Amino acid sequence: MVMDSSRAATRKNNQLNGPKPETLTVNKNYSTKMMKKQKNQQHEMMISPVIVHLISPKIIHVRPEEFMGTVQKLTGKPIS
Repeated sequence: MVMDSSRAATRKNNQLNGPKPETLTVNKNYSTKMMKKQKNQQHEMMISPVIVHLISPKIIHVRPEEFMGTVQKLTGKPIS
């Protein structure tokens, strides 16, 4: 196998100059194991959102046949 001069120079530069460094170890006194938190799905389902009204909600009484038109009027959608 023949290597050109640029590859030989690059390979030579990648070699260590001196003794091989020691392998790294983890000190057990300063290391903590990270664990994924377990989610309790039943607990999450029991918590309901808190609704805070800045102004009192307006109560509007409508007949069933007027309901869709009233909702569209209040939300700004065109009445179809």
